[in-house]
Amino acid sequence: MSIKNWKKIKTERVYDNFKKIDRTTFKLQDGKLKDFDIVTTDHSVVSVVGFTKDKKAILTKQYRPGPEKIFYEFPLGYIEEGETSIQAAKREFLEETGYVGHFKKIGVKYNNGYSRVKVHCYLASDCQKTESKLKLDEAEFIEVHLVSLKELRKMLKNGKIRNFGEGYLALDYLNLL
Repeated sequence: MSIKNWKKIKTERVYDNFKKIDRTTFKLQDGKLKDFDIVTTDHSVVSVVGFTKDKKAILTKQYRPGPEKIFYEFPLGYIEEGETSIQAAKREFLEETGYVGHFKKIGVKYNNGYSRVKVHCYLASDCQKTESKLKLDEAEFIEVHLVSLKELRKMLKNGKIRNFGEGYLALDYLNLL
């Protein structure tokens, strides 16, 4: 059997707040109807893998309410209305880490198979700390951590970084895999 696109029958907004959830009915390729709850939002997301001039990776550490765990992450956030993805990447990276650098877009991915949220992935190189006080949203409590390339690889391999895909994408782009 070859894989085919499903036919969208109807969509209904079932949750409309910070995140939006649509219940979408599809006709599957075997003819059956099935509902899926799809996370959507009005904003795409940026994620930044940053390295200092001495090749240390810049990670954030924070609590995430969904899995109810503390994670290391590459900084990320929403693209605000009127912003380009590069503007959002630079803003979010500075707000969450206090660092600036040279930015290069290295890819785009979808958040997961049940989401329409696009993640624009950036690499920030030669980063320097310019701000000592972070500019965080009211529900953000972030620690910034610098780790060696060796430690970064170990953390990626051991699942210690929540949004690990961006890390592998950056290391591949830099020919460091």
